[in-house]
Amino acid sequence: MKKLLCILIIAITNTEAYAQVCFSAATNFNAGSSPWIIESADFNGDGSLDLAVANFSSGNSISVLIGNGLGGFATATNFAVGIDPSSIKSSDFNGDGNMDLAVSNQTSNNVSVLIGNGLGSFASANNFAVGANPGGLTSADFNGDGNKDIAVTNFTSNNVSVLLGDGLGTFAAATSFAVGASPQTIISADFNADGKMDLATDGSDVYVLIGNGLGSFSAFSTFSIGAGVYSIISGDFNGDNLIDLAAAAKTTNNVSVLIGNGLGSFSTATNFAVDVAPESVITADFNGDGKMDLATANYTSNNLSVLMGNGLGSFSTATNFTVGIAPTSIISADFNGDSKMDLITANANSNNVSVLLNNIPIVSATVIGATITANQNAAAYQWINCNGNLPISGETNQSFVTTSNGNYAVIVTQNNCSDTSDCYDITTVGLIESSSLSDVTIYPNPSNGQYTLKGNNINSIVVYNLIGEKVFQSAINSTTSEIDLSNMPNGVYFIKIQVLQTFFTKKVVIE
Repeated sequence: MKKLLCILIIAITNTEAYAQVCFSAATNFNAGSSPWIIESADFNGDGSLDLAVANFSSGNSISVLIGNGLGGFATATNFAVGIDPSSIKSSDFNGDGNMDLAVSNQTSNNVSVLIGNGLGSFASANNFAVGANPGGLTSADFNGDGNKDIAVTNFTSNNVSVLLGDGLGTFAAATSFAVGASPQTIISADFNADGKMDLATDGSDVYVLIGNGLGSFSAFSTFSIGAGVYSIISGDFNGDNLIDLAAAAKTTNNVSVLIGNGLGSFSTATNFAVDVAPESVITADFNGDGKMDLATANYTSNNLSVLMGNGLGSFSTATNFTVGIAPTSIISADFNGDSKMDLITANANSNNVSVLLNNIPIVSATVIGATITANQNAAAYQWINCNGNLPISGETNQSFVTTSNGNYAVIVTQNNCSDTSDCYDITTVGLIESSSLSDVTIYPNPSNGQYTLKGNNINSIVVYNLIGEKVFQSAINSTTSEIDLSNMPNGVYFIKIQVLQTFFTKKVVIE
């Protein structure tokens, strides 16, 4: 009885959790004078993200820059607001499906609301009074009526003003809630997991106010950072599905991370160094590993720092990228439609915004039989043996045909950025005694897509293309069967053949 060595068929697409961080050099777009805070949303309904910038010293205006979906932006259009706009937030305040804007105005002590027309333009501002020297601004439904409300920090009066929305674009008179000294930015989230929106703001320390779901808030709790805080953000940094906090401590050049307990309280801060004078902090998953990362805009060093999260509440050493002069705000979103998180800063002293596109390759591979194929096209490849992470000499093609069992991965380089796939395990079924397997033939090969399959005890076939997609399958009820793949593009295909309870593969070529 003849012995045949059969390779176990594996057809898996596995998205790699890539580890590197890689952004393009900054591309700058002009805004107004002293652009201070930046926001992104789709203001003209074309499916691409646009920008809105609060210009602190620009004739009391904001700038809107329409995005082209490729990471570029049109010339700014300005809209009048109150005196010295210091923060900006987008939301649909009147329920018409178009994005509107709310702007806090530091010197006129009010909030300007501009209703969007869905085409990239905005109505004249309606102003609503708040406390003294308003700064940070957030929007959420604080009283459970389904309408968007506004909360704004008041730097001089040491409180937060809450304005409840009527769903038509107007707001009730502000109600104030005391916080600690010199509050600046503000965020809203559910910190105690009761389904109601809470508030957190920053100043000398971090202040948390728990919401009652009716538009009111508890007395604030204080969480010490040890230095003045200029920006705060929330996210799940340790993977426990509870909300944590990260704060930019400008005077000590670090980011402070406070882990939440899900009851509205937070751990002692852990600090991670960034460059000089972090003015703003943002969180996103920059390297696609499912773990939240951090980025800061550093006012004095004219750059941004990116820290990769490990999913346990800790972060890597910062990697820095140059931006404009005196960056004061940072945001993250996919601005060029490649499903990777990009970064933009507002630069107060160069009067522009800096766009940095995420260049990191999303590395994955498909395994069929003994062949592993990288799913990234138009790249450079180096296959490695995961047992020792050693490069395999000469294996620099997109596909790698293994000659022995083991664990293998591929390093893919695109746009001067490299990353490594997961390791893929290649195993054999073993030596199978079967005269039936040796009798299976498929011909002609190569062909125009018309094949004849002959053999005993064949149950079924499945055909995969080179990137692991299933393109054809059929049950087999005869010792001779015709396979018609003539509608497939020319190229290499793998036919997985089941003989009794055994699987093996044949490679065919359509030309």
